[in-house]
Parts: sequence; structure tokens; C-alpha cells
Amino acid sequence: DQADTENAADWIDDNGSETLIDTQITYDSQPSIKRNLTKKEIATTLIILKVRHKLTTRAVSDICRLLRLFHVPNAPKSFAAVKRLMEREASDNMKPDILHICRQCNNVYKDVCDDATCQQNNRELQSSIFLKFPIKDQIQSILATERNFVLHSQSSVWPNDRIAEIQHADWYRSIAENEDKSNFITLMLNVDGIAMSGSSDNSLWIFTFIMNEINRSDRYKLQNCIFGGVWPGPQKPSREQMFAMVKSMTDELQSLENENVYFIRALGDRFVKLKVFLIGATCDKPAQALVQNTPEPIAKFGCGRCEIPGTSDL
Repeated sequence: DQADTENAADWIDDNGSETLIDTQITYDSQPSIKRNLTKKEIATTLIILKVRHKLTTRAVSDICRLLRLFHVPNAPKSFAAVKRLMEREASDNMKPDILHICRQCNNVYKDVCDDATCQQNNRELQSSIFLKFPIKDQIQSILATERNFVLHSQSSVWPNDRIAEIQHADWYRSIAENEDKSNFITLMLNVDGIAMSGSSDNSLWIFTFIMNEINRSDRYKLQNCIFGGVWPGPQKPSREQMFAMVKSMTDELQSLENENVYFIRALGDRFVKLKVFLIGATCDKPAQALVQNTPEPIAKFGCGRCEIPGTSDL
């Protein structure tokens, strides 16, 4: 109408070029929401705007103030409020199990050690804590969003004498032969410790998994990493404690080897039955010695693959 035409002229700069999009937008054809947006919906929209248009934190905070100036219900006060809300939502969706490792028998428990022979001692000594995260829920979360994902049954044929990916290795091929009638994905485990400071023995140990069926350029991105567990220290775990932590994750991994239904975005938003197999681990030598319960790498028989004694050259 005439009013819209006059208002549109106000958006033409001094050089005569329009600063608005040239294409005509028919707003009547756009679906409208006949309710107030929730805090989560507004926060999600602001995060998408920030990423898509590379907005600064200050810019998002200004948008929040503008929304509140127009009395938009549930509008956040600032980007800090948006961040807190999204972090709270993320933590609610991935709550770890707080497991205790008994100092006497190295039994893993949630409340009280069920070994009657060491319950009394367990009350006197503070047990170690291990944070175990649900693996299956994280797999589902990744498959529901990741686009660069290909099942083995859909991948191209590769010559047996060449290896360009882990899917071409003998161990992976053997799983494919055994599961020729089932869809499956494979995981790689990484275990590593992080020193909290250079002047103390305090360390943090993290267990992570990655999916080999995700494109190699994307599989190591943070959003595609699966957190198996965290050992918060303060000291380096003993071999018995490492065994207890690995055992707690092994129980879930064994259950994942049975078929479970997953929603996969990369396969056309379909529900697919999948089996999950852990096929390997990548660790530095000290972590490998802990995980495999082998001698330290500087020991005389420190190799994890042979029994040839090592030598020391002074």
C-alpha cells in the first residue's frame, strides 16, 4: 500500500542504492506463531544468529536489550543469561553417574560398597570418585545432528591391498564380514592424563571416544567427541583404579554391541538399528601401561607387544 511505499523510501541511502533485500517478501505466506516464545527458543535463536552472522557478544547483548525494550516476553537480559541457560540445558541432557571406587577392594559403587568385608574401612577412608557419562545418549545426539556420516554398507569398495582409512584395515573388515546382515558403527578410545601444574603430581584423566564412520575432517571436532568418563584426581590413578574405571565403561559398551535403534540425520532422518563396537584405543605409553596393565615403558620389559628385554644406554 501507499504507507509501505513511503516507508520503504526511508531505507534508500544517499547513493540511491537500497539497503534492504531486493526480493519481495510476502509476509502473509509466512507461518506465524500464536504464542509467546519460551526462554529456550529465544536463546537458541540468538545463538544461531551469533554464529551465522559472526556477531560479537556485545551485539547479542544489545539485541537482548532491544527485545526487552519492546517488552518481548521471556527475553534474556544479556548474552551471559543466554549462555547460562544453554549450558544448563546441556548439562541436564548429559548428567554423569558419580561412581566411587573403594580404596580397599577397588569395587565400583554409587552409594555404599557392597563388599561386606570392607564396608567398615570404607567409612573411615574417603573413596575416589569417577564421573561416568552415558555413551549411548551421546551417540544418539551426534547421529541426530551430524551430516558427514556414512555406514560401512553404503561406502564404496576399496582394494584390499591399500589402506586410506580405518575402515580399510583388517580388523574393521573382519567385523564387516561377521555383521554382513547388520548395520554397525565403530569407536576409538583415547585415554590421557593432564597435569594440573608442573610442580605437583595432581592430574586429570579423561576418557573419550570418536566415531570412525564420521568423515575424518569432522570426527575429531568437539561436538562429535563422546565423553566416556573423567577421573578428577587429584593423583594419577593406580592400575587397580584404572581397571575399575575401564570395567564400568566396558559393561555399557558390551550392551551396545546388541542392536539399538538410533535416529540418523545423514540417512534422511531415518530410524536405523545399529550395533556399536569398540575396535581400538590410542594412548601415549604411560596411559597404555595403565590401561593394559603392562610394565611402564621405561621398565626392562616395557613393550606392550613383545617380551624382548629393553636396554639402558648410559
